[in-house]
Amino acid sequence: MSKPLPKRDFKWKRVMPTEEEILKKKENAKNGWILKVNLEYLPELHEEHNSYPLVPEKKIVKKEWMSDYQKRLMEDLELKTQDKKKLLLTLQDKKNYVVHYRNLQFYLKQGMELGFVHRVLEFEQECWMEPYIKRVQEESEEQL
Repeated sequence: MSKPLPKRDFKWKRVMPTEEEILKKKENAKNGWILKVNLEYLPELHEEHNSYPLVPEKKIVKKEWMSDYQKRLMEDLELKTQDKKKLLLTLQDKKNYVVHYRNLQFYLKQGMELGFVHRVLEFEQECWMEPYIKRVQEESEEQL
């Protein structure tokens, strides 16, 4: 919460930033971005990221995605597949993924490929919660 957060002047950018511009953007820049992008999960990253994939997304789990063990377990427990969205970590490419520019920078540095930038919402950002957080920390230290 002591990091820059969106504050005002929200507007759609007319010119989409390049991957280089996204990676060069500073954390404490005057303006921040939320982007709608396509991301490619390269096959050479799959083994390295298999235990904890990047880029979570909400999706309905399809039965064909389940392992044989999961399918057997569902049959044994007489469970039905649910049509509810779950938060998933997969090694699939992401289409129309909405992401804050700092998270996107991390994903790109980890090896994901930026496919296409659809839209960018630009906003003025600042550390507007920082004074409150510092005050609360100081007050709690005084009480000790």
